[in-house]
Amino acid sequence: MLENNAKIILNYINSNCLNGKFVVLTIEEILSAFPMHLNVQKETVKNAITSLFQSGFIRLKYDDGFSFCVSSTEKGLNYKDEFIKESTPTFNKLELLGWCVFCSFLGAFLGAIIAVFLSTIWRV
Repeated sequence: MLENNAKIILNYINSNCLNGKFVVLTIEEILSAFPMHLNVQKETVKNAITSLFQSGFIRLKYDDGFSFCVSSTEKGLNYKDEFIKESTPTFNKLELLGWCVFCSFLGAFLGAIIAVFLSTIWRV
């Protein structure tokens, strides 16, 4: 399982590497993929890229300390789909059914109250 920083970097690499071709990315470009509130440091990016390389998610041609020549592997491209699946919301079908039943009874109850109220007004 990858940590969140590595997931963000892998997703960024996958979106920039078309058809598995190598692309040169600078640390500043990779840092721009992170939200500002995370305050990620350059050393964190270097460590995450090394971890992705050692895990087989990316290929690394060179690393000069300021830029990286990287490409996604099949494992890295497939992990992109897993990353998207993790972020999709799920719901409980039984809970949804319970809310539907509750709202149905509530609507019927309010309809009956309105009907009784209108019938008492029109009897006069």
